[in-house]
Amino acid sequence: GDAARHRGRGVRFLFALVLTVPLIVVASLGETHITDSTIAPLSRRWIEFVLAAPVVVWAAAPFFARALRGLTLGHASPFTPLAFGIFVLFAFSTVSLVAPSYIPMELHRYDGPTPLFFDTVALAVTLLLGSELVQLWARARLAHGHTGFATPLHLQTVADNIVNWLAPLAVIVGLAAYVYWAEYAPAPSMWIGIHTAMAVWIAASLCMFALAAPFAELVAVEMGVREGIDVRDACALEAFANADALVLDGALVLEPGSTTLKAHARDHLSKLCENGLTVTLVAGQSDDVARAIALDAALQNFAAAAPDAAAERARLLEAKGHAVAVAAQTPGGATIAMPGDAAAAIVLEHDGLVGIIRARRLARAMTRNAKQGIVISAFYNLLAVAAAAGMLLLYNGWALTLVPAAIATALSPFLVIANTLRLWRVQL
Repeated sequence: GDAARHRGRGVRFLFALVLTVPLIVVASLGETHITDSTIAPLSRRWIEFVLAAPVVVWAAAPFFARALRGLTLGHASPFTPLAFGIFVLFAFSTVSLVAPSYIPMELHRYDGPTPLFFDTVALAVTLLLGSELVQLWARARLAHGHTGFATPLHLQTVADNIVNWLAPLAVIVGLAAYVYWAEYAPAPSMWIGIHTAMAVWIAASLCMFALAAPFAELVAVEMGVREGIDVRDACALEAFANADALVLDGALVLEPGSTTLKAHARDHLSKLCENGLTVTLVAGQSDDVARAIALDAALQNFAAAAPDAAAERARLLEAKGHAVAVAAQTPGGATIAMPGDAAAAIVLEHDGLVGIIRARRLARAMTRNAKQGIVISAFYNLLAVAAAAGMLLLYNGWALTLVPAAIATALSPFLVIANTLRLWRVQL
């Protein structure tokens, strides 16, 4: 469960942090040559390897596992470019240390020894583990005891399809950036090329796409609890957001045993129409009575309340291409269901029509927020990958290098989380 996963990520993060801090200190001192009199440069490079290897091999193992799982299933994972970048960085650095003669001179940084990226790769892993740890904490705080639903939102499927395209594209862009800069950059051009390719793969934060819909779902469910809206299937809430027709039980608008409308029923029905729903009222024991009630309620669509009338009218509307929801009266409030559902997916604890209006606003707010999160994820990744590839150098002379790319990737999920928290400001 999330609790065990949280503990596991916490252990890996602390493990990586304990090794990464001295690794950065050793690497930084080596760059300034302060330690050359006490530690031989070659020994210092081996110390960097010893500190970085456990971080990559063990602490980063979940990233590699998820990337490999995606490949074995025949599709890309949000962690594919990241895992690829970490692996290539570490492998290149290891070869540079163990067999530097195999590294072309063009890949050497100016007149110095073969370059190592052990500190950068360990920092990237540590930052990403810390970011994931905070994400898990935020998910636990937002869930408040609610577990995820078995079926993901349709929008999550859309996000996954985007990742399936962007993950291999990020790998290709990194390779293209290497080829371009190795050819056209000033000396040492090949070193600049490989540095740029690594930055592209680290900068691609595709895990953002996995957060937008689930976090919007969690916040929406919690908001529903506070407003007396029991969401038992988030997919149904998403479907209700996309519905354009509502088949409405007459008991929700009529006084018990009467054809006189409840107080404020017209206003509430008008608000449902303003929220994009065409309402069909199922009321009365005959078409004439149903017509009279619908006319009184300022509605054009009606049906007599015969057995299975609501289900039949829903089927007719679906046959005409409408997305339909069905609302029914219950002793304690109302329910909202989609045609064909075995049970009501949304249970309203308060006044029926008011609850339906609030549920509709909640559903649309959740869907809108999830879409915004996906757009934010796409915009960030396009900008970050472009900057890391050096595409902005032609305009403002700025590029996203390795360490800033790792920091940006670690912080990027919080753009989606911050957007999700805006849901709390929605007035239902």
